[in-house]
Amino acid sequence: MAGLPRHMPRPNAETSLSDLEQLSPSVYLSQPTKHADSLGVAPAVGAVHFERLKQAISDNASVPEPPSQAPKIIVLCSWMSAHPTHVLKYVQGYRSRYPASRILVIQSTPPDLFYRRASTQQHHLAPAMSAILSSCSINSDAPEIILHVFSNGGSHQARNLLLAYRRVTSAPFPPHVTIFDSCPGRATFRRSVLALSSALPPSWFARLILLGLIYAVVSVYWIIFVPLSLTDPIERVRQTLNSRTIMGRETRRCYIYSEADSMVGWRDVEAHARSAVENGFVVQREKYGASEHCSHAIKGGMIRKIRSRILSGCTGVSTSF
Repeated sequence: MAGLPRHMPRPNAETSLSDLEQLSPSVYLSQPTKHADSLGVAPAVGAVHFERLKQAISDNASVPEPPSQAPKIIVLCSWMSAHPTHVLKYVQGYRSRYPASRILVIQSTPPDLFYRRASTQQHHLAPAMSAILSSCSINSDAPEIILHVFSNGGSHQARNLLLAYRRVTSAPFPPHVTIFDSCPGRATFRRSVLALSSALPPSWFARLILLGLIYAVVSVYWIIFVPLSLTDPIERVRQTLNSRTIMGRETRRCYIYSEADSMVGWRDVEAHARSAVENGFVVQREKYGASEHCSHAIKGGMIRKIRSRILSGCTGVSTSF
């Protein structure tokens, strides 16, 4: 579970995901940018907003890939309560490299993890399912999807998406590569409080009230699951993300994590990676010593290196994105 990474500045209240097409309360779609026209792809309706985004690309910008080397769709499962300013940073980075690809943003909120019914959450993800099914070749063995999962909140939404796809199609998720960014962790009391409190408003009075509420919620959560030895929601997420039945067509995965991450323990990430290897997944690890939560991929221009390593050897998707 995660909110606002501490390394990032406080967002501008006027910034939102309104530049993207909202498909449901938690799903947004970015159609290919007009720049794809120069690569032989007709520009999609509603892509005008990317003209502004292209001008804001940071040091992660690079030469766009032709459509033949681009994923059909990129799915970003953002961390809990992620502000649009920060989500758009990743949208911009992917868009600069893949102007011909569709980009899905799936947001995560505390209600999704704590009390919102699974049926409601999967209903919210129905448009994401449609976008994926309409973008990919059903019989293709080459990975046409990049699944970038952030923190435990994004892992929870990724699990919902994978299970919804399985329920609708009776098949594993299509061939894809996965980037586990600061995840999956485990639900400890301290890390849960840190994650939920990271997105609190600056007002000391509001923070005081909400922090008390956070402690109450996490305490109830602990009272229910720990004494009764029940499998908590985060542990269920960890199990699903290593299931061959659900993710059997994944071609490669990379774990990006750091010893300095105060919200997700690096040992928990490595334990999940070891389990993935035991289950037959192709695993890579990128461990850093100083980057904070959900900042590993963008700190110091490392995003190109990480993407290049995870996609190396994958046909159908550029190995240099």
